[in-house]
Amino acid sequence: MAAPINSGFVLQDDPATPRTDATVSFRDIIPKPDHPRIAGIGAHDAHTWCQSRRDVPAPAWLINRLDMKNIERPYVGFSADGKPDPSLFVYAADEGAPVAEAVAATKALLAKLPDDVKAEVIKGDVADDDEFRAWSNPELYVNPGGIRMDETTPEIQELVHGVLKASLSPEGYTKALGCTLTNEFLGELVGGLRVLNRHSYNFRLFLPTLVDGTRAPSLTKPWGWTFFGHHLCLAVVFAGPRMVIGPTFMGAEPDRIDVGPHAGLRLFSQEEIRGLKLMRSLSPQNQQVAQTYEGMTTAEGLPEDRWNPFDER
Repeated sequence: MAAPINSGFVLQDDPATPRTDATVSFRDIIPKPDHPRIAGIGAHDAHTWCQSRRDVPAPAWLINRLDMKNIERPYVGFSADGKPDPSLFVYAADEGAPVAEAVAATKALLAKLPDDVKAEVIKGDVADDDEFRAWSNPELYVNPGGIRMDETTPEIQELVHGVLKASLSPEGYTKALGCTLTNEFLGELVGGLRVLNRHSYNFRLFLPTLVDGTRAPSLTKPWGWTFFGHHLCLAVVFAGPRMVIGPTFMGAEPDRIDVGPHAGLRLFSQEEIRGLKLMRSLSPQNQQVAQTYEGMTTAEGLPEDRWNPFDER
């Protein structure tokens, strides 16, 4: 798969923010090899790393929260009162979704899969299979299933990326690919490439049953896929020529690659700058209204129920 030279999001409106205590180089804060967050990671793969974290209180708490058995059932949706309002989102009959391209790419993938892999990657109906909700964005491999990208062949990796590329815009795919490359760069920085790499992601298909009893992607019936792992989670649903991409999580740690074949890749610069410019545009009074909390720790005034013991955020 072609790797981008840079993120494709060129910073054109940087307000030339001066360096402050809050803008330090990521290399200044890379944890040491003996730091509890990464100690021993080089001796593990994704499976054994997750198992080892079950003995550490903070990640053990998160692993338990992410386990399939703890998913709330039935799924209701997002609401203010427990009753989602179906009138909030209105979809046109035809929104020009690339369903034909996605169907073709998915069929190309399925045609190359061995029967046992095909049986593992094809899940139930996208509308009611709980595995569609089993995505997570830590490096912890909590709910195995589907195609594990770093445990399959380069050919299958390429075909899975073909599904992503067919489903997303060129800019969106470039950004998603940038997340995977940045994840591998993090693995290099902390010495844990078997846990954090460009293929440490899971892919699952949620396909309808056709009249002949087989499951396959459809031009008319709802279907979808999930691709998820550390700092990249995509959940895509097609319904005829309509599609929804969400829930979605994209992240980068660090936010740029400064050495190697992908040096210059930087993600989310526009989001950073535009958020900063928005805050600066507000009056001092409205800045106080917009800023929910002044700090990111309980010592700085953050309520205890807003504290995540794993991410320390």
